[in-house]
Amino acid sequence: SLIIYILLLISPSIANFFPVITGYGEHVKYNNLILYVSLVTDYPNNRNYSIFYEPGVYQAFLNIAILLELHKNYLKNLLKLSIFFICLLTTFSTTGFICAFMIIIILLSDNYYKWKKEKLLIKLVTISSIFIFIFSGLFFTVFTQKFSESGYSFFTRSLGSALDYQIFLTNPLFGVGYDSYVSQIQKLAYNNYFINMSGSTNSFTNTLAKYGLFFTYTILFMHYTVGVSFTKNLFKRSIYFLILLLILTTENFTLSLFYIVLSYYGLWYYCRKRMFTPITYFFK
Repeated sequence: SLIIYILLLISPSIANFFPVITGYGEHVKYNNLILYVSLVTDYPNNRNYSIFYEPGVYQAFLNIAILLELHKNYLKNLLKLSIFFICLLTTFSTTGFICAFMIIIILLSDNYYKWKKEKLLIKLVTISSIFIFIFSGLFFTVFTQKFSESGYSFFTRSLGSALDYQIFLTNPLFGVGYDSYVSQIQKLAYNNYFINMSGSTNSFTNTLAKYGLFFTYTILFMHYTVGVSFTKNLFKRSIYFLILLLILTTENFTLSLFYIVLSYYGLWYYCRKRMFTPITYFFK
């Protein structure tokens, strides 16, 4: 994605030689570059989409990859980490930057004195400064656009969560189901705000409305076990869990296969450490 992204920055017209495909809505179209999708717009596209429908989704996978690499052994995977962080910069995702900032805080708190002694910290700061300088023009452009559009973006995201809550109240325990949810949120959004909306981007409120408290609690607990599996330190566990929550409240990943598998690994680790199955946990 990084190679194609750089090529498109140099010559955006390259994307026009590739076929156009439709996204989730009829009005959202992309040029299909096989290993990359480029949003079809009237102005140059300065964000890295990779194979995803928006950079906000790409950053979620990048931050998870960074967490896994750090947990594995960050010094042996410094090249991979560098590539992941550079790709993260090119997404210009606000959520992605906040998550990365929290990861860096954990990293610095663990290794500050060791890195300072080895002068590695100075090298990392220098390299980071160079990349920030290189991308500073693009940062300014994208964030200017972000702030000018943030009113509508914030409104639609908060509205989706609020409508989810209204729908959830009609059947708190088991939810209204997928089909009923789509029809209800479309009706509420259009009748009250004249907006076409098929669902919210908040994984948790979306799941609450569709499937109710029992299912949502189970999913939330499984995501918590992912944070637990990284470390025994309570502060770090909380940060890891917050990162997952932030990712999941900005994109609807409830039934994403990747996040379901990740949560099952977390639950498996959690149960293995305590020598009991998920069923015996609820009767313990």
